[in-house]
Amino acid sequence: MEYRVKIPMNTPSARLVRHIKDDSLTHYALKRAKAYQKSALLALHPFRGFEDNASLTADELKAKIFRESWEPDNR
Repeated sequence: MEYRVKIPMNTPSARLVRHIKDDSLTHYALKRAKAYQKSALLALHPFRGFEDNASLTADELKAKIFRESWEPDNR
């Protein structure tokens, strides 16, 4: 922590500032997300239930992840 105080350009927010394009971090976030997705797809052991690499709709993904047993608590 002391290192960040002595050199403020090493704080997380200062490091993110370097990636701002057109007043947004969207490009950077998408680049990171694609890298994580690629890593997950190349993993030796795919996530259980997603071995077929099929494209899923949001509802299908929710059903697979929660095995259709999750419903929001609307109390």
